[in-house]
Amino acid sequence: MRQINPLYVGLLLLFVLFFGLFELSQAKQEFSQKSEELQKTLNMAQKLKALKGVYANKTKMLSSLQRVLRQPSLKTAGIRQKMQKNSLVLESHAMNATQLHSLLTKIFNGHYNITQLSIKRLTEKKASFKAEITW
Repeated sequence: MRQINPLYVGLLLLFVLFFGLFELSQAKQEFSQKSEELQKTLNMAQKLKALKGVYANKTKMLSSLQRVLRQPSLKTAGIRQKMQKNSLVLESHAMNATQLHSLLTKIFNGHYNITQLSIKRLTEKKASFKAEITW
């Protein structure tokens, strides 16, 4: 029976050691990449939760919109409100340009999800307006 050279056994153990270290470094790199992806996903989830809290709160959105529409400059604009299942439609057929500017400034600077907006110029100082705000 032939004997196995101890040098071959040593080389085999050395090869197994280097292979194990290589696999360990690859696993560490994959773990760090997955950890970074998890952090990004958690940050995105927190941002989405915050946005949902702002845009999906129907009562808060309606109360702030009613507060905007009760302003003295907008009371004479003749803005009609139509409540639907998941939205509110604001409509005015003859609105003053300054009133329209004031309303659009308040709506665009607020936290409203505007899905439809149409403005038609009737005369130099008057315009018709229609907007749909969803929650």
